[in-house]
Amino acid sequence: MLVAHSYSGAVITNRSQLWQEDERVADAVRRLTALKPAGVDTIADPTVIGLGRDVARIAKVNALVGISIIAATGIYTHIRDAVLPALRQAGVTDEQLGTMLIDNPGRYFT
Repeated sequence: MLVAHSYSGAVITNRSQLWQEDERVADAVRRLTALKPAGVDTIADPTVIGLGRDVARIAKVNALVGISIIAATGIYTHIRDAVLPALRQAGVTDEQLGTMLIDNPGRYFT
């Protein structure tokens, strides 16, 4: 059975400055381990860059539980907020950005 991590009640990503790493990891391990007897073998964590994803934390929790965690690979706001400004500052033109972000992927995904 595959479930999204929000259904398990475990929180393995967070951007808060008040984050308590050890307590949150222990809670995630406890909650995710409890899912195994219910038939859950895999969960999908939809959190992407720009929403607080921490792949190192996901890997740490995954190593401690008996189920697989699939991490999202999406970029979401990271391109808009970090990549595009950095590329523009480096002198990349809008035409070049269009080629990189629209034309090139379009050739492979259509």
